[in-house]
Amino acid sequence: MLMRTYSLSFCEIKQLSENVFEAIEHEDVVIDGPCVTESWNFWNKLRTEPFGLLVHCSDLPLSFVGAQKIGDHPLQLCTALLLKNEDQKEKIDLVMDIKQEIGTPIHHKLFYDRPEALKWLEENV
Repeated sequence: MLMRTYSLSFCEIKQLSENVFEAIEHEDVVIDGPCVTESWNFWNKLRTEPFGLLVHCSDLPLSFVGAQKIGDHPLQLCTALLLKNEDQKEKIDLVMDIKQEIGTPIHHKLFYDRPEALKWLEENV
């Protein structure tokens, strides 16, 4: 399968396999409501089947709306969050706590190793 790359205003998305994608956000971008809307429009046009997403977490600056909506697309079955350090883990844990508080289930897992994250995605999509 030919790997495709898509450009959104806040990230690049690479299709790694039929059902697994990788997102690398642009530097100095805050993921907010308009980013979420753009993302959902992208997935709605591209996909009719479930998918998994590997997200590279640099600083992952999120607005409150961005934190609420990350990983919520109905076809996004699982999300692997690739972290660089423990400080990022604390931020992501806070985001996931917010999601649980508002009653949004998300099938996600934190990783420090990209191949391990991709293997988990392939097994769970």
